[in-house]
Parts: sequence; structure tokens; C-alpha cells
Amino acid sequence: MVALARWSEVAFIALVVVWLLGGLIPGAADRRQAAVAAPLGSGLALAVNQVISLAWSRPRPFAAHPGQVHVLLSHPADASFPSDHVAAAVAIAIVVLSVRWRLGLLTLLIALAVG
Repeated sequence: MVALARWSEVAFIALVVVWLLGGLIPGAADRRQAAVAAPLGSGLALAVNQVISLAWSRPRPFAAHPGQVHVLLSHPADASFPSDHVAAAVAIAIVVLSVRWRLGLLTLLIALAVG
């Protein structure tokens, strides 16, 4: 879980970059479109998260219950809902799923594990 929490953001960014490079191959227009849609989708998800967090502020479990939650990685005590990491990861996974279902399903499972 520590490795997943620590490296998932880098892995999803790398996936989008590799996907975009794969879209440069002639005849791979769907990959190119997905590589552009993935960061746009994750950006939209993060924007929606900001609006939701303004309307519904929920403290992180380690801040709300000090001493009762084991913290794997240090994290600021800002609002915990909704999760930016999960929203961005799921948005990218849905885009990948729409183009390549096997890779998309794997990506979605990893995104859910991040959650």
C-alpha cells in the first residue's frame, strides 16, 4: 500500500505519456485522442473535486481520530473528500477503458486500489 500510495501518481502520468507517444504511430488516432482526453478528464475531475470539497469539508481520518489511524505516508490535514488521487486515476482509467478494454480494466483496478 505504501508503494501504491507513493508511486501511483507517477505511474498514471507515465501511462498517459506512453499512451501519447503510442498515438504518434500512424493509424493510432484513437490512442492519440485518448492520450489527450485522459489529462483533460483528470483535470475536469480535479476541478469538480475542488467544488465538492468547498461544499462538503470532511477532515482526514488521521486528523479526526488522532492516535487511532495508522498513517502510511505524511499528508497535509486538509479536506479528505473527495480524493484527488482517486478522481484523477479513475478518469484516466475510464478513458483508457473506452479505447483498450483490457488495459483499461487493469488501469481501473489499480485506480480502485488507490482508493
